Amino acid sequence: MTNASRDNNRVPTLLGVSSLDLSTPTTIAVNPATGAMLIDSPSLYVSTDARYLKLDQADPQTIENGVPLMTTPVDEDGSGDQLVNKGYCDDAHWFIPPIITWWDPTGGLPDDPHVGDRYGADATANDWTEGYIYEWDGEGWVESEPEEGWFLFDLIDYILWEFISGFWLEVESSSYWIVDEDQIDITGDKTGSFDLTTTGTGTFSQVLTPEIKTDTTTPTDLTVTTGAAKTLVLATSVFDDLQFQVSNAKVTPNNLLPSWEAFTTNTSEYAFSVNDEVDTQANEIPHWWKEGTAGNAHLHITTKGVPAQEQKAQFTVTFAYADTNEVWVEAPFTAELTIPISTTALTNFYLDLGNLTLTNYLIGAQIRCRIKRVAKSAGGTEYVGDIFITQCGIHLEKTRMGSRNEIIS
Repeated sequence: MTNASRDNNRVPTLLGVSSLDLSTPTTIAVNPATGAMLIDSPSLYVSTDARYLKLDQADPQTIENGVPLMTTPVDEDGSGDQLVNKGYCDDAHWFIPPIITWWDPTGGLPDDPHVGDRYGADATANDWTEGYIYEWDGEGWVESEPEEGWFLFDLIDYILWEFISGFWLEVESSSYWIVDEDQIDITGDKTGSFDLTTTGTGTFSQVLTPEIKTDTTTPTDLTVTTGAAKTLVLATSVFDDLQFQVSNAKVTPNNLLPSWEAFTTNTSEYAFSVNDEVDTQANEIPHWWKEGTAGNAHLHITTKGVPAQEQKAQFTVTFAYADTNEVWVEAPFTAELTIPISTTALTNFYLDLGNLTLTNYLIGAQIRCRIKRVAKSAGGTEYVGDIFITQCGIHLEKTRMGSRNEIIS
């Protein structure tokens, strides 16, 4: 060890040793509390000293106490990572003595330190530099600037750290995606990628902002492969619109058709007087619909004039609908809009008509509607003049991207 590489704290660091042939690695065990090493092979395998972390003889990949023990290859010519007469690794990873914990020096340095106490700086303050290691030598704190490939153990948090590309990174269980022993849960909060194969339900939890990014480097498409007769399903419903346009609607006889009038500066729209009505085209319920759930019917209405007092306008919308191979039925809805005094012309209103019951109906069902302005209810004043109806719609629950095949959800 006379030629061992040393850090600024003057403590030689040993990662491993080779056998006398300079090529066969020899297993070592490390006491994380003291840094002491056990390198005698017979003693290592029969030792019952629980202080040491050592490889399981039956399964060299299993490490007792859950702490990884790393082996380093040795060059046959005695160069490179050969440890016998150097005690350190050239251009490789090596251990330094453990720290008590990471310390934030902003509020002051550790009180009453003992000789040999070591800490990692968690911030830059009080002559400490973030990421550097500090050891008390009895008179002051001796600083060690971290080097690429350093490993150190945090005794309080029981975490192994590695210094890579200018940063300390955790080398412990929470640094990786972990499948529990029952293969039920996957935990972790790390970057990288993984393959997940399961015969049950895969659940992902995120307590911060759930997000999938495909633009962290070169923007890419997000591809989801579901397989034949499968689709992307939402566990929580969202809502989307089924719209019935008014501007292309028709009616017979013609005298019931609302007047086509100027709307905005460069557009026109149907303006409804009392008893004016239109029939819209039929629409198919979209294939993303959650079958059997009710639809929320509504009108989009725009005022034409400015009311001199609070006024009312009432409307009836009759929905006609039918499932495939079934008979058409109708369901009328009536609702009234109260327009406040001095409402500015061309103010857009939303009028809720109520829920259209669609129990037992399936995707592919057809819906159309008749929209009519009717006289106001008792009391109050009728809205003076015509009023625009720009659209009728139904809000439907959406639980998937589309149906699993052409005509069946």
